[in-house]
Amino acid sequence: MHAALRAEGHRCSRGRVERLMRRHRIRALAGRRFRPCTTDSRHYLPVAPNLLAHRFVANAPNRIWLADITYIATGEGRLYLAAVLDLATREIVGWAMRDHMRTKLPLAALMVGERATIRLSQRKARRWRAGWRQGAAFSKSGAWMPAMRMCSPVRHQRG
Repeated sequence: MHAALRAEGHRCSRGRVERLMRRHRIRALAGRRFRPCTTDSRHYLPVAPNLLAHRFVANAPNRIWLADITYIATGEGRLYLAAVLDLATREIVGWAMRDHMRTKLPLAALMVGERATIRLSQRKARRWRAGWRQGAAFSKSGAWMPAMRMCSPVRHQRG
């Protein structure tokens, strides 16, 4: 109100405008609070069971993955981000971004995580085979154990 009066050329202080508005019970209209509508819980589709049951502890990597979707407001609209987190390592194993929030988005994030896990397990298998040829064995815990003679695993460097 004060800015509008000043724009019209009226000279008045902000305090005077506030006092007169209070006296005449004039209030500014508050804008409606923005509330994103991305979840529709009123449906008759089946709901997946809660297998985790608030037990947020994982004994080993790649046993429990958590996923979530959020949106990022951009100048061109909303950009949706889906991320998959490994509960044991607390690392993001897969993520995907789309301009929509359809089934393709979380599936893409899961597929990225799955590919990364397969690549990691293939690397472990290659290291295990290379170490086995030199006489080392790979334990269940993931550590190298000397077998026939003391040696370290072969580390292939990219060159």
